[in-house]
Amino acid sequence: MAKLQEYNKKRNFKQTAEPTGKVKSGKGDLVFVVQKHDATRLHYDFRLEAGGVLISWAIPKEPVHDPSVKRLAIHVEDHPFDYLHFEGTIPEGNYGAGTVMVWDTGTYHYVGTESREQSEKAMAAGMKKGHVTVILEGSKLKGEFTLVRIKSTGEDKDQWLFFKVDDEHTGRKIPKKDVSVLSGRDLEQISKGNVEWHSHKGKVVKPEAPTADLKKELTAADLKGAPKSPMPKKIKPMLAKLVDEPFNHDDWLFEIKWDGYRAVAEIQKGKVNLYSRNLKPFNDKYASVVDSLSTFNFDAVLDGEVVIFDKEGKPSFQALQNYDDNPEGELTYIVFDMLWYEGKDLRQLPLSRRKQILRKVLPDVKGIKYSDHVIGDGNNFFQAAVKMGLEGVMAKKCDSHYEVSKRTDLWQKIKNIQSQEALICGYSAPKGSRKHFGSLILGVHQGKQLVYIGNVGTGFNDKMLKELKERFKPLEVKQRTVEKYDESERGVTWLKPELICEVQFTEWTETGHLRHPSFIGLRDDKKPAEIKKEHAHDAGLMLQEASNQRIHITNKDKLYFPEDGYTKEDVVGYYDSIAHLILPYLKDRPESLRRNPNGILDEGFFQKDVAGQVPDWIMTKKISSKHREGPIEYMFCQDKETLLFMANWGCIELNPWSSRVPHLENPDYIIFDLDPLDIDFKQVVRVAIELRKVLEALDVTAYIKTSGGKGIHAFIPAGAQYTYDQTQQFAKLIELHINAQLPDITSLERMPAKRKGKVYLDFLQNAMGKTMASVYSVRPKKGATVSTPLKWDELTDKLSPSLFTIKTAPERFAKVGDLWEGILDQKVDLMKLLERFNSKFG
Repeated sequence: MAKLQEYNKKRNFKQTAEPTGKVKSGKGDLVFVVQKHDATRLHYDFRLEAGGVLISWAIPKEPVHDPSVKRLAIHVEDHPFDYLHFEGTIPEGNYGAGTVMVWDTGTYHYVGTESREQSEKAMAAGMKKGHVTVILEGSKLKGEFTLVRIKSTGEDKDQWLFFKVDDEHTGRKIPKKDVSVLSGRDLEQISKGNVEWHSHKGKVVKPEAPTADLKKELTAADLKGAPKSPMPKKIKPMLAKLVDEPFNHDDWLFEIKWDGYRAVAEIQKGKVNLYSRNLKPFNDKYASVVDSLSTFNFDAVLDGEVVIFDKEGKPSFQALQNYDDNPEGELTYIVFDMLWYEGKDLRQLPLSRRKQILRKVLPDVKGIKYSDHVIGDGNNFFQAAVKMGLEGVMAKKCDSHYEVSKRTDLWQKIKNIQSQEALICGYSAPKGSRKHFGSLILGVHQGKQLVYIGNVGTGFNDKMLKELKERFKPLEVKQRTVEKYDESERGVTWLKPELICEVQFTEWTETGHLRHPSFIGLRDDKKPAEIKKEHAHDAGLMLQEASNQRIHITNKDKLYFPEDGYTKEDVVGYYDSIAHLILPYLKDRPESLRRNPNGILDEGFFQKDVAGQVPDWIMTKKISSKHREGPIEYMFCQDKETLLFMANWGCIELNPWSSRVPHLENPDYIIFDLDPLDIDFKQVVRVAIELRKVLEALDVTAYIKTSGGKGIHAFIPAGAQYTYDQTQQFAKLIELHINAQLPDITSLERMPAKRKGKVYLDFLQNAMGKTMASVYSVRPKKGATVSTPLKWDELTDKLSPSLFTIKTAPERFAKVGDLWEGILDQKVDLMKLLERFNSKFG
């Protein structure tokens, strides 16, 4: 407690809603907060978590991303961890009286460290030394910042300098600098609101429990336009459409997507009717929530989600699904909308006003929580949800009315983890040590058919296997209950398609099946007839959505490879046959088109901007460019139809970016391009083997392929964690080492005339917008060679790029499968790799 004695001594907690000083730490990454504080003088409070408290400085002026600007920073008393989300007004007569806004918040680590423990130790040493350097990952502040002590008073009032360190974020403009990153309010709006603070779990905690007088806080303006009406009963809630990616827009608010059961609550004179989206009663199932709702001293209809929080404070659908048998965890009703209040129908009011009313009247009682939101900043909000491992976010138009029982694009859901509800149509026999059943056969409604979408065999424990088998017995039938199912599987027991389950998966395959599905749990809040394949819709700010189109091949007999006799039809046929292999490495990536519409003997041309040149069913996205005025409208190859369109358009070679939306600045790979000039291919193999030795010493999983020309490409999965500059510097470090080991046959010289007879180690391939031929891509070269995935043990003197062509490669792929499978699901820790490199080769 000694750390917070000064903080507690200065505050009267009977008058201020600031949190009391208790030493406690968060979990996971260390956090920081910058609070804009309109006290005697407007200033900014910069706070870093360390040692169970927030080490704090007062900075008179707004932080900026300009290394030449040095701000004075006064070291003040430590603040408690719960101050992290304090936003409100400190009453007059109290220390620090004035309005406080959460101007920015996020995570940080001490420069040169890779764990929470290391960062905390470095912080302690830095404070003692008077020199602290941290890397911030906030909504507004990003990159490396330094604090240097310039004058010591022997007390908390030491003077420091605070400034930006030059890095890739230098010059960054601060977004929405006048509003809170938590509530979207400015200082004036906060000063007029309730005094409140947020716990580290985001729960709104008010200084006093609400009373009947709380309703007096509602103004006439709050309820203006809401007609009088009796309470509406048995409401089927408004639903959202799935979209591809988050976006920023000032007319939209963004909430957490809670992983639970949708529930409507009717509260009238202390009596509660809680029910599902399909009017299934929840009163008995979630009695504790009903008990809490019954304490409300007003009548209302609420919309929300019943969830269970696990020990880490995250919602767990499995815990909710198993609640009847195993009632563990914190059962909570998350309320995000109010449809009717005290005789007033609110459904035609704008959502922002409905939420304002809800926030004012919702009591602070156990098991009930207001679903807060941010306005405008959907991208950062989504990234925060991803870091926390949440299911995703909801985007809602601020002025949207409540449309009962409708699925509308005024409400949108953006998922971090793909999930799909499916009907259980049967199960396979268990194998090996597995008991009860092997996998579940899943289906969804497609028109009038129930269509097979794949099997799920993971995500079960022994208890679940046994309990599900018991549920299956009364549903067993003799005839197959799903269409488009491969009858070759034996030992199948068919079921009436009445049970609904939810599964997580990585993507839909070209054949319409789930890729890598995992069982989450049964859902009893929906009806079997509702279960259809969930499609992502256009967010209106990103990509156009492709539909199933039939591609008409023009001039199919045109010779693309005159010496080999291969035609356009041969190229289109190749891509048609391997679409399922190549599409995962093309999807969501801008395409830099290399077009040879007259075949490989014509020089052809590169094209990036396709504005107005492609059918409207092909996905495109406008991306800003440093090298030209205005954005470039790039094509995206999301499906087989687009792939075949590109081949018909003369794109013999496919050149996707190394990064995907929405993380275009963060590549999926670290690339090692071994590009020979006037040197035997055996020497390229020799260099690749040397690269393998280095990567094995670093304990790195790497993937290789032929370039389809004379070179070899090696890829390390980066997992979209790092910038292009960071991946480029790492590739350069490795290639410098290889060049030192093999100076006679390798070169880092860019000018071709200076590297003849050597293998060029091209680390510059790791740059935003730089592209190379995709894995499985045809190359516009003699022989119609293909950039082909390899096993490392294939690097021998017998290897030749000419072995793999559009005629020979498909047979190989059918035998070995996708040798690159998994690369998009993996990632490396660059800090650990650098440590290993320094210890082994430094």
